[in-house]
Amino acid sequence: MITEDASPEPGCRVVFVADDGGVDEARNRGIVTACREGLVGAVSVLANGDAVEDLRDRLFELPQDRRPGVGLHLNLTEGRALLVPIAGLTDGGRTFVGGKEAIWHRAFAGGIDPVAVRREASAQIARLRSLGLEPTHADGHQHVHLLPGVRDGLAMALDRVPGVRYVRAARPIVPDGENPVSWPRLAIAQLADDWVAADSSGRAPEAAFGSLVAEADRLVAGRRRAADAMVGLDLLRGWFAADAVDRIRLAQTRGARLIEFMCHPGDCTAGSAPFSSCADRERERDALCGAALTDGLAALGVTAGRFPGVGAD
Repeated sequence: MITEDASPEPGCRVVFVADDGGVDEARNRGIVTACREGLVGAVSVLANGDAVEDLRDRLFELPQDRRPGVGLHLNLTEGRALLVPIAGLTDGGRTFVGGKEAIWHRAFAGGIDPVAVRREASAQIARLRSLGLEPTHADGHQHVHLLPGVRDGLAMALDRVPGVRYVRAARPIVPDGENPVSWPRLAIAQLADDWVAADSSGRAPEAAFGSLVAEADRLVAGRRRAADAMVGLDLLRGWFAADAVDRIRLAQTRGARLIEFMCHPGDCTAGSAPFSSCADRERERDALCGAALTDGLAALGVTAGRFPGVGAD
């Protein structure tokens, strides 16, 4: 059962944030199941996703006490921009080209226009609001919100939306047994082998992800804050309850009081995008809805819920 509260708890809280809401109906089904029957307390939504209206309808069918907080999952890599073509990122028809590798390379080369990002981010926020989805947190599809140029443009857009209280800008927790220097490089490799190779600043590859987080101060400004720790970056291939409990325990022992757990529940459906249709998505959905995770958190004295101060609509 999701715990709702208007202020941070004396103990430790974890917010399971389901990414990629609206990308397709298979993911939407799994996400909403994990809200209705499990521990998901927030959903990050692609405002320009093909199935964003389907997600809206499914979320509105949930009981009030099961509705998650909704956030912007800033998308600059897939589908089409909502506003106008963006130099270097889209073609003349507003279709994003080159995927995540293109924007990473361009960002590290200083080729992202923050003003263009602000305009597109504002358009994506406006799209969510037009659907009755008021964003209370923000992050980026494929972590684009941390990239140079993008983070500044997104921050400018968020400055105009006081209701967005949380951003994904917490340092990732290193699993037990992993080298705390090499682990970020391993995690990034699951996303794209050349992410850090695109960094022309001369920083060590293994430190690139941590460096991006450390430089995200512009995102965490004013009323906006980040969780104390973020887990899930190394679990993109799916996870079981024991994996989640181990990482939450580690974050807790390092003093985290508010933990963001990035997750990707879904249903396997033939014809969906490969990431959506793989069995890993159902494994996460089932773990989020199962007794093993609930019991594991209880044993740690950790509650699962929405971000503090974020209630049901």
